[in-house]
Amino acid sequence: MQKTILDTNFLVLATKLKIDVKSELAQLIGKTELVTSNMAMGELERIAESRTKNALYARIALAQIKQKQLEVKIVESETHVDDWIAQEAAKDDVVCTNDRKLILRVKAKLVRVVCIKGKQKVGFC
Repeated sequence: MQKTILDTNFLVLATKLKIDVKSELAQLIGKTELVTSNMAMGELERIAESRTKNALYARIALAQIKQKQLEVKIVESETHVDDWIAQEAAKDDVVCTNDRKLILRVKAKLVRVVCIKGKQKVGFC
């Protein structure tokens, strides 16, 4: 099955903009397995505990994942999130991020990238 790898910033921004990640991705790429790393979950937890404007959205994203509203497989990793994504992504996979540097790294491997476009839609970058 095809894998869709989720970056931390994608999860936070999608929550902030009230984008239904599951249905938007299903519409765009079809059936896929959503995946992220334990390090991305750690980043979400740090943001959720912070006093930043994104703390609320990180808490909501964490709750959706933990309560299985958003079914995401969490993969163990010791590597920084962006490095893990760049290493983990294979040609048949899709990476969801709005991080410009990561987009360039992943596209160099000929991996498709989905980002948030506008305020309500996701699309290929």
